[in-house]
Amino acid sequence: MRNRNFAAGLSLLQNYLVMHEPEFPVLKDMAGCYWGIGDDITTMRLMQSMVQAWPDNPEVWNDLGVYLMMTGHKQAACSALDTALKLSPKSVSAICARNFIEPFDTRSRYVQTLRRVTTSKTSSSRERVHAHSALGIVHDHAGQYGEAFRHFGRANARRKEPYEKHRVEKLVAAQIRRCPRFPLMMVGHPSVIFVAGLPRSGTTLVDRILSRHSEVRSVGESHALTDTLRAFRSHLGSRYGRLDYYAWVDFIETEDMTPFREMFFDANAASPRETGSVIVSKMPLDCLEMGFARALIPDARFVFVNRHPLDVGLSLYRTNFKSGHGFTRKLGWIGHMMRHVYLSLDNYKQRLGPALRVQSYRRLVEAPQEQVIDLLTHCGLSFEPGCMEPEKGHGSVRTASLLQVRASINRSGLGKWHRYATQLEPLVAALGGQSWLDDWALRDLEAASGVTISQRKAS
Repeated sequence: MRNRNFAAGLSLLQNYLVMHEPEFPVLKDMAGCYWGIGDDITTMRLMQSMVQAWPDNPEVWNDLGVYLMMTGHKQAACSALDTALKLSPKSVSAICARNFIEPFDTRSRYVQTLRRVTTSKTSSSRERVHAHSALGIVHDHAGQYGEAFRHFGRANARRKEPYEKHRVEKLVAAQIRRCPRFPLMMVGHPSVIFVAGLPRSGTTLVDRILSRHSEVRSVGESHALTDTLRAFRSHLGSRYGRLDYYAWVDFIETEDMTPFREMFFDANAASPRETGSVIVSKMPLDCLEMGFARALIPDARFVFVNRHPLDVGLSLYRTNFKSGHGFTRKLGWIGHMMRHVYLSLDNYKQRLGPALRVQSYRRLVEAPQEQVIDLLTHCGLSFEPGCMEPEKGHGSVRTASLLQVRASINRSGLGKWHRYATQLEPLVAALGGQSWLDDWALRDLEAASGVTISQRKAS
């Protein structure tokens, strides 16, 4: 399902089962399709049926454990993964998943297995990536930060995802040069709230806060915006020939955007089924496409989550992403992406005006009620006490924050970078040195207080 067409894949698999006996690989793929369309309940029912049908298959227990972990059932997930490990003690995927929930002691036999995987000639490259990443978590938990960082680095060195620096530079330069200033539309509540920012910046927390509101339905990490932009650019190319990436700006007044707007909403209709009149779409790097989002959905509002760059950078470097995010493989690349994301943000603050809120992560976790009220007000929503308890939200979490957001709003994500200050020096240099970080801190203070630095000095 590399093209994410889970509904079509599910239909094919269902037709296959009409003519054939149920087989483990087919049902495994069906569970993945149900999960892909947001049907957590059917996914879990199917997984329970598979456990009953194949109780001695470690793979089915491993998959069940991962699904349980993402739906917030931590102890049940541990139990399922422990069963997988009893059946297959050397399963790298089960060891890594179990370690993600509760890191093993450095002397654990499973840790010894991971060490052997990193040096074995029979281990696949992907297994070595998983093993190094898990060992990094083990040593971080043990307070052995130098050793942890070494393993994170080795995991990243084995990943193959590219990072097209020049493409990012061209995209942001084109945005700054061509993105128009949009008229203000802030009456009532919007039809869509886009929550964006750098990955690992706190976007999942903001999404969960908003999704606790009775008028809101979250579609999670939706690719609908980028898919719709791709379709619009393809449409323009078929009519006018090859155009540059930002040429859509020249046609938003003359082309009928209705079918593309409908495409966006149709793509999100297959996501979780909670009722609600406002959609929240959380895809971190949609922050680079907020201009097209505003052209597509004129009443949209935007929230950019602002977390300390070194905390974000550390989290990106240590996270074993399933796919994509090639820029996270090197600290210099992370710095390059960050600088361009903030260049883009500065431009969008001018172009989108009050429709864009920069949400300080630090202030959100230090003064949650104040900030949640302000966040909801920006989104045209009244305050509801449930928004103060994002950990009580239903549904799965499919991001690297899946464990953190099951806890109440807290400050545990602040300042973790200090443990790795020496190792993160290349990131500081790539960002532009301490002066860039000082400038960022002033911007975050502005976001937290709602007062610009010039206003602060004048007072």
